[in-house]
Amino acid sequence: MLIERIVQEAIEDFMPESSDIKELEDFLKTFQTYFFRLQIKNLQKRDRVPFTVDLTSEDFDMIIDDFVREPEVHTGLRKLKKLEKFRFSNGVASNIQLGILSREFIAHEFLKELNFSYNFIDDESCDPIGQLIMSSCPLEVLILKYNKIADDGAITIASALSINKKLRKLDVSLNWIGNKGGKFLAKVVSNLTHLEDINISNNKLGPEAGLAFAEAIKTSKSIRSLSIAENRIGKEVGRHFSDAVAENSIILNLEIKFCSFSAEDEDFIHRVLIKNRTSLTYEKYVMEQKNVTASEYVI
Repeated sequence: MLIERIVQEAIEDFMPESSDIKELEDFLKTFQTYFFRLQIKNLQKRDRVPFTVDLTSEDFDMIIDDFVREPEVHTGLRKLKKLEKFRFSNGVASNIQLGILSREFIAHEFLKELNFSYNFIDDESCDPIGQLIMSSCPLEVLILKYNKIADDGAITIASALSINKKLRKLDVSLNWIGNKGGKFLAKVVSNLTHLEDINISNNKLGPEAGLAFAEAIKTSKSIRSLSIAENRIGKEVGRHFSDAVAENSIILNLEIKFCSFSAEDEDFIHRVLIKNRTSLTYEKYVMEQKNVTASEYVI
């Protein structure tokens, strides 16, 4: 038993990256007659194990801690190949760090949902996010809720969307987007064939942006859900939304509360949505929204 313990300790103390395997082999030859007891047939240097992370383990917390402290030298996120959903919110990181994160994800092959809500992203900080949207990253959901994105930032995101062919959901609610950015975004999304869900509620949209989104609803072949709630759009624009939904059989959700629409227009829009939801399209849409299979990490 003593010899077995000595041999076992020698093997356990062996470090592939720093120890000399020949030295260990020579040492073990001393106990060659006892090898049959330990069933040792051969010693092979193992290949370096790729960096892998269980997304519920403390290892991932350590990676993010390192990133927050030294973002300029951090490259670990690119290696998280199984990561499909990532949320970095509540002002944990600076805009510089969020920009670095966005650039890291450009080369990611599996990321499908990115949530940067409740941070301090401004117009300038939207540039790396735009680069991510235009990249080959298979991003399908982008949530930028409650930031400081204004017109120029919205234009940056919309310009990137005109190239993107994968994004299905965009949430820019609770920002500072006005008529200029809203009109540009509405014009872009009206021509997209893949974007299904848009939330631009609680911004600074006025009648001009409202009219643009009404036209987007009228002509879009992909939008299933639009939230423009709590924007100062006005009663006159409500009529245009009524006309738009009347010509759109695929719109299933339209949030318009506190937009100053007339009761008649709100009632008409609601009845059209009910009619559209009776189709199998709505059932399929709801099931797709509930079908969450992605790995997820939340900060």
